[in-house]
Amino acid sequence: MRNELWRLELSTRALVRERLTPPRLLGGSFLLLIGFGTLGLMTLPGLYVGPSLSWLDALFTATSAVCVTGLIVVDTATYFTPLGQAFLLLLIQVGGLGILTFTSFVILALGRRLSLHHETLTAGTANVTAEVDFRRLIRSVFVLTFSFEAVGAVFLFVSWLPRFSPGEAFWHAIFQAVSAFCNAGFSTFSDSLERFTTSPVPLTVIMGLIVLGGLGFLTLEELLQRWKRRRGEMGARLSLHSRMVLVVTGFLLVAGAGAYAVLEWTNTLGPMPLWARALNAGFMSVTARTAGFNTVDYGATADSTNFVTILLMSIGGSPGSTAGGIKTTTVAVIGLLAWARLRGRQVTSAASRTIPEETIQRAVGLLCGRVRGRHAGDPALQHERDRGRRPPADRGRVRPAHVRGRERVQHRGPIHGRHG
Repeated sequence: MRNELWRLELSTRALVRERLTPPRLLGGSFLLLIGFGTLGLMTLPGLYVGPSLSWLDALFTATSAVCVTGLIVVDTATYFTPLGQAFLLLLIQVGGLGILTFTSFVILALGRRLSLHHETLTAGTANVTAEVDFRRLIRSVFVLTFSFEAVGAVFLFVSWLPRFSPGEAFWHAIFQAVSAFCNAGFSTFSDSLERFTTSPVPLTVIMGLIVLGGLGFLTLEELLQRWKRRRGEMGARLSLHSRMVLVVTGFLLVAGAGAYAVLEWTNTLGPMPLWARALNAGFMSVTARTAGFNTVDYGATADSTNFVTILLMSIGGSPGSTAGGIKTTTVAVIGLLAWARLRGRQVTSAASRTIPEETIQRAVGLLCGRVRGRHAGDPALQHERDRGRRPPADRGRVRPAHVRGRERVQHRGPIHGRHG
């Protein structure tokens, strides 16, 4: 009887392990965290200045915080109490790190052995580099995260002391530092960071946190190893993955800053001093890809500027990071593939190394899926936007195209998203 029960238990575990694939486990973990956040927003006392959120708004807010999207339905600065903001910050921090990484850390702290099944899932990118030990990587994730956030918070606190009281400066610094490194875009300021357009220290610190959070922990770990071993030791060369991440990130930052400077120099950047124009153009380039803070009113930017923002948002950050998008490495692989085909070569390579065909196909599939998903909801969103813009008596009538086009140009409302 015991043998039969033991065999049944083994078969059940094997079945669960087979069914619980990495994508399902990842999605399930985030769903549980979103559910926890929603219940917390609806049941915990002292979170709101006024009335509490509805169930739908609570679900949306929790999802946005856990997935570090930054879309909001209420003003984070005025709608939530400090306790409510702290609860949102908890969701952002756990969601930014990744619920599975956090679970893996707990398992390792208890002294249990982490299976390869979970190692592949938690690392997020398999076979990126063979030099990084997984157990050390988990420790590095938390050490690097809290170290960068703490250092950034200190700089922000010092720079904001003349403007705010010590308590206010401390809380604003903590919230902005965590939100920036996790690439969340939530803010305790109603205008995001528009009031700091001529404050170089806060903008530079937040830019640095956003970039570091978007590089990916594997790249950060390799950079840290190289820095430690740079004194004459061999074997500190960066992997192809990290080199791709750094090259593409640098190119996007410079190209994006240049594009914003050219397109907005006499528009939203016009009232600023020359040095502030350059700084804010760089900030716009940094925040558009991954975070969502803003120092200018996107409702006043040119359509061409918004198009550049859409392109940068679509690319996003790097694998293993807190950022979204199709990832910088995907863009690198697609670019190398196009360059190889233009030169008549069937093999795609980088740095004298051949990129596997499986990697290329995955990158192409990810790009196609992103484009399809990006445009799938456009008709419904545009329909609702048009309905909200028309007078009630005029809804249901088909209007001439030139009239709809003229209204669309005149409608320049702010972009509600990616900042809290």
